[in-house]
Amino acid sequence: MRTSLQRWRADDLAATVGRRQDFEVDDEDEFDLDGREVAYRRFGFRRGADDLLCEQWAWLVDGRGFTLTCTVGRGDYADFCDLFEAVAGTFEPDVGAVA
Repeated sequence: MRTSLQRWRADDLAATVGRRQDFEVDDEDEFDLDGREVAYRRFGFRRGADDLLCEQWAWLVDGRGFTLTCTVGRGDYADFCDLFEAVAGTFEPDVGAVA
């Protein structure tokens, strides 16, 4: 059975595919990141002449969805992937502050 997090991310993926040129998922996973369930996705796409790579982390906390998205030129990805993961590791939702 798919969780709400899985359903939310599947719906988002379907919408994203239609908005991106040459869209291709490179990696997807769900795991625990510092005590919170996170859905991870890395995908490539083109914007004009730019070949881009994007990492997304998504959390569903108390029924609210949070997504962190980091995008960089594909050729620069190796220089930034550790930074992207470090930023994701600092995520702390302040659900009470969301209106």
